[in-house]
Amino acid sequence: MPTIAVSVLWLWILNPDLGLLNALPGQIGLPHIPWLTSETLDRPTLILISLWNLGPMMIIFLRLRFRMCRSSSMTPYRWTVAARGRGCE
Repeated sequence: MPTIAVSVLWLWILNPDLGLLNALPGQIGLPHIPWLTSETLDRPTLILISLWNLGPMMIIFLRLRFRMCRSSSMTPYRWTVAARGRGCE
């Protein structure tokens, strides 16, 4: 997704008045959480947003790691040797 679209989406999700993350606490009577304007929550929120951006690439990396660590007859011999050299069983 383009960066601007994702930024607008996150601003909508984290909106302290109408955001999706404040909808549930608002339903049960808890106060709204200022995700981006609070001095204690702004950095953790931005860290989680940046980690969310890495999600699809991390899934690819973990899948490749799983394939290299899997020992079956379907994997090529050189991958099995390389995986065992990296400590995979």
